[in-house]
Amino acid sequence: MIIKDFFEKLNSEGIDYAVLRGYEELPYDFSNDIDLYVNPGHLDSVIQIFESVATLNLCCICDFNAKFEFLSMTVTENDRAIKFDIWTGFKYHGFEYLSNWVVEANREKFNGLCVLNRDVECLLTTSKEILHTGCLVKRKRDKLIAKVGNNWQPKALLKHRAHGDYASRLLYEEDCRKVKKLRRLYFTKIIASNISDSVVSTILSCVKFLTNHFKSKRAISHIAFVGPDGSGKTTFYYELEKTLSNLKNVKAIHYYHGRPEIIPELKKFNIFSFVTNRAISKNVNSECRSAEKSLRSRMLNRIYMLYYLADYMLFSAIKVKDKFTSSISVFDRYYYDYFISNPDPRVFDKILMFFYKYFTPSPGLVVFLYSPAETIFARKPELTLHQIGDQQSRIILLQKQNYFERLVTIHTHDPSTVAQITRSNKIIKSLIFMAL
Repeated sequence: MIIKDFFEKLNSEGIDYAVLRGYEELPYDFSNDIDLYVNPGHLDSVIQIFESVATLNLCCICDFNAKFEFLSMTVTENDRAIKFDIWTGFKYHGFEYLSNWVVEANREKFNGLCVLNRDVECLLTTSKEILHTGCLVKRKRDKLIAKVGNNWQPKALLKHRAHGDYASRLLYEEDCRKVKKLRRLYFTKIIASNISDSVVSTILSCVKFLTNHFKSKRAISHIAFVGPDGSGKTTFYYELEKTLSNLKNVKAIHYYHGRPEIIPELKKFNIFSFVTNRAISKNVNSECRSAEKSLRSRMLNRIYMLYYLADYMLFSAIKVKDKFTSSISVFDRYYYDYFISNPDPRVFDKILMFFYKYFTPSPGLVVFLYSPAETIFARKPELTLHQIGDQQSRIILLQKQNYFERLVTIHTHDPSTVAQITRSNKIIKSLIFMAL
């Protein structure tokens, strides 16, 4: 079972993690989403482990929830969806309500897994539910009280002991009006303790939260698929179009291959061909013809990208109304392809990347189609296995450099499998209409 394999690898590779709640049936079965804390320095390793345990019958989807700052990873096994929520910190509206060191210092073993001890589990669950949802449902309250008893006092666990006092009162309070009042007081204490720790980091956290919050509220009107040739971008688009076209709240779906084509094709202007030929003619006597060909290709790419920068900017200005008309534009390629296919960006290339990043709005949702390089090569042998792996690595690098507003990674063993496409498109559809 994938859950058992996943936790065995976490343990064997020394990952700092803790199951936050609902671990009683793990790792042999599960009844709810699996909430995990992972040390921020180990997050990339956890993602790699998660991807590595995918088998032939799995479809794995990774999505970062910008609003609450956790990574959601969903995997299907035997038509059963298993969802992991990976937390690297605990904040509400940019303010930290539980430090990572509290979690890491209060773990214990259960069925071979690292889990929170009952005091910190109760503290975290109570704080998270009260702050994020406004209440603690009776079923969860009864379960927590059964664990910690009727006189729970977690003050000694915390640097700011008032946090534990409020969490204790919120756990046992059942009057909704008193809960709301205590919640406001609790949040005020959290703000005060954050400011007393570090004013600068608190301000930066709040700015980051507000930015992510407003991004998550915006309707998704532009979607782009990225991935090497053969990863299934066109196949996924046609299946997604069938899914979306049957929905009443989508008025129109516009499909674009590569670029919006607001301005004419560059090939129509012979002047650009003349310029490149003049530039190449200086190297006619060069001994290395492959170097000449590479230089010509690089220059053409730069001219194309400089020219088409205006195309994407005009498209963004014209299509701004789509956010208010429930129209969706889908690209099976985007300008990211230029960055992905360029293995050695020079200074001019980096300047172009800067202008694209900051002067051309990115799509509301970017879908990265990931399959093993061997599978992609078998479907479309246009690139070598090494080139396919390099392009996938560059997509991940672009994500780390914040080129994508929201990236969802879909891992499939075979992108042409209809069942996997259907499951993936259901996830994409739900992501689109959470904001519509």
